[in-house]
Amino acid sequence: MSLRRSGQTSRLQVDDLVMELTTRKVSRAGQELHLSPICWALLEHLMRASPEPVPRERLESKIWGDEPPDSNTLKVHMHRLRKTVDKPFGRPLIHTLAGVGIQVKAHA
Repeated sequence: MSLRRSGQTSRLQVDDLVMELTTRKVSRAGQELHLSPICWALLEHLMRASPEPVPRERLESKIWGDEPPDSNTLKVHMHRLRKTVDKPFGRPLIHTLAGVGIQVKAHA
């Protein structure tokens, strides 16, 4: 299933992952997920771009602006995001494409 937008982009959805932008709630398979502000922002950018991959540099720029983080900061936050969004559900939606970027995409 691809990205769905409802109304004025108040809801993003990829497969069973739903992000309500107005209420700042995220759920997967009907289960509410709790994200840090940085993980929320990362997921929002990835879901808006879905199914296209987002290059690491673009994610860092969107989240941290002109002050790039330490080399491993994005990796740490992506690990936390995957731990919350993917690990409990057994079917990953967050994918890393080596040399390309990170994407949120449902399996066909």
